[in-house]
Amino acid sequence: MLYSPHAEPMLPDLEFHVDRLYQVPPDEFTPARNRLAAQVKAAGDAAAAARIKALEKPSVSAWAVNQLYWRARPDFSAVVDAGDRLRAAQAQLLAGREVADFQDVFSARMRVVGRALKTIDGLAARAGVDLSPSIRRRVQTTIEAIASQGSSGGRPFDGRLTGDLTPPGFEALAALAAMPAPAAGRGAVTAAVSSE
Repeated sequence: MLYSPHAEPMLPDLEFHVDRLYQVPPDEFTPARNRLAAQVKAAGDAAAAARIKALEKPSVSAWAVNQLYWRARPDFSAVVDAGDRLRAAQAQLLAGREVADFQDVFSARMRVVGRALKTIDGLAARAGVDLSPSIRRRVQTTIEAIASQGSSGGRPFDGRLTGDLTPPGFEALAALAAMPAPAAGRGAVTAAVSSE
């Protein structure tokens, strides 16, 4: 049993058990969530049980990205770091400074994203979850959004994603990578970055 019926207040490991919900295969999420909510309610915390019961089941693509966070954190961190490096280089360009290695930074980000996608494919296969081509495209879009956001998103990614993220302005960022560094005083190119 996860919780003692005499526990007051709720035991502090509730977040641990909620995190575990986002690690189980998608078809196991709802039964596991309902069991956890029932245990929390039996322990005497009806409000926490209601919050758990209201947790949204992740889409298969969101689940797959969550697995990168939970099971391959170095690869996930590399995606965020690559996004931070690209944002820093972009900020230098937008400030009119020359960035000699911008194309290298952009290419490195693409390699990190590719490696993360391969890792996700392997994690999904080991969990017995088939990522169809359309789901894999959604996974890639979400990884691209995380790579565009880096660590600047305002809301840290916590491995509890329930839906896909979109990298708004990514097309502008990709176009920027193909452009030579602007000379001082020339117009700036901007790229929006997803806050979630």
